Amino acid sequence: MCVYIARCWKINLLLLSVIFGGSIISTYWGVLSANALTSLVNDGFSTFMYWIKMMCICLVAWVIQIVLSSYLHALAIQNMNIQIRKDIASNLANVDEEYIYDKATSSYVSWMVNDIATINEYGFGNFSMILSQIFNILTGGYVLFSLHYSLIASILLLTVAMVTVPKMFSKKLNAFMLDVSRANENFTHNLNGLFNGLRVLYSTQSMPYFMNKIVLESKLLAKNKIRYSSYSGLMQSATNGVSIASQIVLLMQAGWLYFAGYVVIGSLSATQYLSATIFSSLTGLK
Repeated sequence: MCVYIARCWKINLLLLSVIFGGSIISTYWGVLSANALTSLVNDGFSTFMYWIKMMCICLVAWVIQIVLSSYLHALAIQNMNIQIRKDIASNLANVDEEYIYDKATSSYVSWMVNDIATINEYGFGNFSMILSQIFNILTGGYVLFSLHYSLIASILLLTVAMVTVPKMFSKKLNAFMLDVSRANENFTHNLNGLFNGLRVLYSTQSMPYFMNKIVLESKLLAKNKIRYSSYSGLMQSATNGVSIASQIVLLMQAGWLYFAGYVVIGSLSATQYLSATIFSSLTGLK
């Protein structure tokens, strides 16, 4: 994957810049909201409206960034897809004739379509999402540190909990995932056996057995998938619970800092918004 990102470096660099710009705009929105609240309390309505106008400008920039990011993301992926297909075609042009005839045409088509679609979703797509989340964490962390250094110290401590909780579930979840994989294999194998013997079953009037067997195999597969989904939901629930609890802790800390005179009232708004962004991004990185 890195080879094709490097090969199409110009469009990917531009996409990276736009993604980073989106993180800056998102963070700046939180800062503007905090400034608006502070000005409403300390300055007056005219200053408050100034920050509201700035928020409107920021919103327009955010909309443009989202549209541009979507366009550049699609453009970058399609350019890299062309390079992948070009390499596949080039490699096929240099293999032995026996290799060409050894595989079905559908295999080559699958490489060009299905395999590339998988790379797009789990490779390029996830990579750009991870970059966006990292940028959100860095920009949000920088602003919170500028408000008060103790906020970033708390985030670092709470991040340990965010990292620890999913690990508590990972071993059992991986085991359930393996069970689902095996159940899928058994389901496919048993279905192939049933359909290979369908003529015999039909001629011997054993179709009720065929239907009952289909239902039984489906129930066995469903049991494993439901168990995996339930446990995955439990892990997600625990992770989100820790994320929300961490945001509450930071909001309480910001409240104490305000009453102690270390930060302005708008810092509470900024802390709530930025902590939500940071911890939701941390959750997405798991």
